[in-house]
Amino acid sequence: MADNKKSIKKFTFRGKGLEELTALASGSNSEKLISDELAALFDAKTRRRVKRGISEKYAKFVNKVRRSKEKCPAGEKPVPVKTHYRSMIVIPELVGGIVGVYNGKEFVNVEVKFDMIGKYLAEFAMTYKPTTHGKTGAAGGKGK
Repeated sequence: MADNKKSIKKFTFRGKGLEELTALASGSNSEKLISDELAALFDAKTRRRVKRGISEKYAKFVNKVRRSKEKCPAGEKPVPVKTHYRSMIVIPELVGGIVGVYNGKEFVNVEVKFDMIGKYLAEFAMTYKPTTHGKTGAAGGKGK
């Protein structure tokens, strides 16, 4: 008789799990934020940005997120780390952290998940409110 246990979905990014990606990121050259092996898995725009160089300010931001995750007790969410760095590339070290991304008006808390690796933080904090085109409101009955 077969077991009716639910199988846990294993998330992968280009065929690699989170542990492998984290090992790639902090691999041979620890002074670089994103290693060449990890950059090779990203899309062309992100690879070009990594190749042109990433500023030291992003490394400081990653350290703040890492400290926030370490200080958090098990089973609870970490304290959000606020940032204006909308152009920050989501790397494996950020997964599990909460980032407050500034959208021009307020900080939008974004919980970084595995699916976000290789994307920019700006993609998760909208800078505008989408308009909904539809029926008029209660003021539509003017002009009798």
